[in-house]
Amino acid sequence: WLVGANLFRALRGARLARLSLRHGDFHTDLRLDLGDPAQFTMVRSGHFDLMTAAIVHSALRSGDTFVDVGANWGYFTWIASHRVGLDGFVLAIEPNGAAYRRLLDTLGRGRLVNVMTAQWAVYDRVGVRVSLLKRRLHQTTSSYVREWQTGGKRSVLTSTVDYLTSKMASGPVRLLKVDTEGAELPVMQGAHRLLTESKPLVVLEVSRYCARYGYTMDQLYKYMSAMGYSCAYSIDDAPGDWRVSGPLTTVVEGQILFRHPDGDCPLPFDQS
Repeated sequence: WLVGANLFRALRGARLARLSLRHGDFHTDLRLDLGDPAQFTMVRSGHFDLMTAAIVHSALRSGDTFVDVGANWGYFTWIASHRVGLDGFVLAIEPNGAAYRRLLDTLGRGRLVNVMTAQWAVYDRVGVRVSLLKRRLHQTTSSYVREWQTGGKRSVLTSTVDYLTSKMASGPVRLLKVDTEGAELPVMQGAHRLLTESKPLVVLEVSRYCARYGYTMDQLYKYMSAMGYSCAYSIDDAPGDWRVSGPLTTVVEGQILFRHPDGDCPLPFDQS
């Protein structure tokens, strides 16, 4: 699945690298900056979230709109940009300053002219100043928000999916991906209009980090169900074990795909 399995060894002294990824019908060519801890870690570990990447690729078509909340350096943004083409649109949102700069670098390297970016902390309200915190001993640019202890260099304003898409996206959204280190429920509460009107496929990183925001994983599932997203599927990105399981009947942690039965987005995988 990984073309050039000895890439890390061969390019040990290099900063920029090219990488081809394949899984089933999914194929993409990446241009990576190994000076970025997140990209370096991805190459070193060989963990490329290939099942999620394949779902992003197969769910989107030319002309579609994709929203990437917690885009980091732009891995899924890159895949979606090439998939939707010049007639499509990608909105990539990343609050962390270092990650946002990497995201802009990715857009420049790939000449991704169909992507617009926003440096906001996506939340359930607009205009709240929050602090960005990093996990201790965590070497990548992942961060999460707190409403207390605001101010300083690592503070940022919040916005919502509904507000940003109403201002920046002209058509319905086909796929929404959210990875916000535990803030997924408030993010989805701020996407009420989008979920109601567009009924996109939704990929959420469901984790116990939800406790940071005072809710449980069960509450997140119940919110999605109340919004009509009655079908949920678990995405297994572990190298060599790529698969999608479901529909789920219990609360499962991990990368979860939610689908609204009235949405016009078919499941982007074989259910057999």
